[in-house]
Amino acid sequence: MVRPFLSASLTILFCGALCGQTPTPSPSPSSEIQALTPADLEQAIPLIRDHYYNPAALSETELRRATVAGILQRLGRRVQLLPAKSTPAATPAPFYREVVDGHIGYLRPGDLSRPQLQELESSLRGFAGKNVDAVILDLRGSVEAPDFSSAAEFADRFVAKGKPLFSLRGPGGKTVREFVSNQEPLYSGLIVVLIDGQTVGATEVLAAILRLANALDAEHLQKVRDLHLLRHDPAWILEVDGAGDLTMEQLAATARADMFTETFGRTLIIRPMGVKT
Repeated sequence: MVRPFLSASLTILFCGALCGQTPTPSPSPSSEIQALTPADLEQAIPLIRDHYYNPAALSETELRRATVAGILQRLGRRVQLLPAKSTPAATPAPFYREVVDGHIGYLRPGDLSRPQLQELESSLRGFAGKNVDAVILDLRGSVEAPDFSSAAEFADRFVAKGKPLFSLRGPGGKTVREFVSNQEPLYSGLIVVLIDGQTVGATEVLAAILRLANALDAEHLQKVRDLHLLRHDPAWILEVDGAGDLTMEQLAATARADMFTETFGRTLIIRPMGVKT
């Protein structure tokens, strides 16, 4: 038996393995707990943890669990802990494709998974032989995807190789990962992206990227050759370089930058490369 003293008013007794018995719960010492001073309370938990016969059983998680249990016990029916509601995992719809009016490709992926990406690739390759000159990418109702790599892979099929897609940033604005298109696009014409209030996560990022990429090819002449994305707090600056007059591309991209701003939380300024603000 061990007798550590907290103060003149309180002694904590430890008994269990030393007595050769398994400790059994004792009645809650409510009056003794009420008598503890602030200094006693500050010392009590470290002292119990250090002298209990099995310190490993008093991990930080278990101590927090015991604290919550004690609070609920003291408050009684005024506070209740309800069981978590289990939400069944959403089942993505199967990939859907069709050609409308003989020249408009309609694509609706159920999510951004690998099988749906393969369906997207197959569809875009098939459109090449069907005189498709516009694509509607319907992202409404797609299952939320937390994996931003999947958004980058989908965007690869529409954005020119080597072009920056987006970057992930951690605390303090430090870049955690940058995504760049790593293959030639399977389609480079007019794209219409359909979204709704449930288009979130990686799917929302994909929509923002394609909306901006489509605007930068407003005349469908592929005049934009290079892009630089610069951080300029509290905004981002997208520098555009290419052949000829890029006024139409700059105006179209600026008009469609609203979703980029909403998704990434920063204003987007679009300007020709080399121009200073």
